[in-house]
Amino acid sequence: MSVLRNHIFDLAVAYGFPTNGIRVKHDSYRCPEPDWVLEHFGPEFNTFLLSNSIVFRDGQFVCKDYALHAMSMAKLVWFKTAPSDDSLAIGMVSLPRFAHEINATVHRNPDQSLRFEFHEPQNRMALTQVKREDIGPAAHIEFL
Repeated sequence: MSVLRNHIFDLAVAYGFPTNGIRVKHDSYRCPEPDWVLEHFGPEFNTFLLSNSIVFRDGQFVCKDYALHAMSMAKLVWFKTAPSDDSLAIGMVSLPRFAHEINATVHRNPDQSLRFEFHEPQNRMALTQVKREDIGPAAHIEFL
């Protein structure tokens, strides 16, 4: 299902992200099925990292790099099989309070409302919890 730029922006505001920390580039995005991220893309991304001996290296390959490359690779994998021309609704989240970056995906609930799911790219895109109080004034979320 498609979701418009302003809906992602509004969701981020409702979640507590500061308006100056929200960037949503495209007019519309496609919400992936949650199992696509967890069961398809996550293992594929992990296999890519392992087969290329890509590991955390302080100052060289850190959480920001994992989140950036997970987002990029997910978009490439999505592009190969996309059911529409919309970009994949996956973004990067910066949580300065924890000096950490992760990924976020947008999903539709059965009642058609939207929700974020947060993923740890260093752990097969496993779900991770981000509470409203975890989001500080310097946090940002970016969908490219």
